[in-house]
Amino acid sequence: MVISHFQKSDPLAPVVRVLLWITLLWIAPLCITIPLMAESTRSPVIPDDRITIGPYGGYSKISGYYEGKLDPSIRYGLYVTLPVNNYLMADGLVTIGAHEFTHSSNSFLYSYELALTPLFYYDIHNKVRLFGGAGIDFRYLRVNAVLTGRQENAFKAGYLFTAGTFVKIYQRVSLRAGADYTRIWLSGEPLVNNTFSLGVSYTMAAGEPEEYRDQARMEMRSNMEQARNYYKKGVDSLGNKESGKAREYFKMALRLNPGMDEAREKLDDIDAAENAFAEARVLLQKKRYYEAIPYLVHASEYINEADNKLAETRERLGARVLQLEQSGIEAFNEKNYEQCISIMRKVLLIDPENKTARVYMSRARKYLETVEKFQ
Repeated sequence: MVISHFQKSDPLAPVVRVLLWITLLWIAPLCITIPLMAESTRSPVIPDDRITIGPYGGYSKISGYYEGKLDPSIRYGLYVTLPVNNYLMADGLVTIGAHEFTHSSNSFLYSYELALTPLFYYDIHNKVRLFGGAGIDFRYLRVNAVLTGRQENAFKAGYLFTAGTFVKIYQRVSLRAGADYTRIWLSGEPLVNNTFSLGVSYTMAAGEPEEYRDQARMEMRSNMEQARNYYKKGVDSLGNKESGKAREYFKMALRLNPGMDEAREKLDDIDAAENAFAEARVLLQKKRYYEAIPYLVHASEYINEADNKLAETRERLGARVLQLEQSGIEAFNEKNYEQCISIMRKVLLIDPENKTARVYMSRARKYLETVEKFQ
């Protein structure tokens, strides 16, 4: 049982372990990253001089020697994070949890934890920060054995590895998700916790409210500038008829600036073009080529594939142009002006610059207008 082992010593003296971890995990990373402080110009998810605090909760499962002796538990507590420079932040966690003994109902191992961790981080987006690191873990453990009525306490130190992400959801509010691997020595055996956690963080205001408002305005201007750049890239992509790439650029612009109506209009245009192309494909499958061409013309403005399909369809029908011209002229000479217009319209669908079709269609329309005036 765990109770009988609490008075045994750890493999390494706690004081020696603490000094070792402080040396390896705090001093060394600081020495490595200090030269990088002046080089980064990234806009941070969390400002470099702001303290972030928030509640924390997670599911913790035991592995290793004590697996099967202690049940999983829910851990919860509080964390505080302070960026040190552009690549490193200090993280502190205070959590509590209670593991029930698997084969002893109502007997618990209570754990009160303080974890100190230097975290390397990188902002992959102006709203997403990845982090990871290793640190020291202090535990105050208390066993409450119902059957014997005994209570025993112990203080232990160990280490942890952690990784996760911050996702900014609104100004100073972020979500934190992560996974921790923690190991301490209990009665000469490793007690290993694997914890998957979720937290909500709030970045404390530093300075006067006006300073924060200025920063908020600067962030808004930055977002609007980035949105404008994405919009321009979207327009360029549409110019190259790369509608899929353009759609993503316009979406990114709207995420940064939801009020950018021109980006939303471009998305509507892309949707309309894609719908037209879908309709054209249906008509082409039914070999209704003349009906498909107007949809292809619409879609070809933004979609490369539609442009290719339009050229292919017109080439397929090209051999019919001469016969259609002759039929249209005959219809005109027979004063069947409506039929002439209908035939010449087909010619123009195949060959939009066809001069014969344009001339006879114009003449036929004028004759029809004259006839209508005298009726």
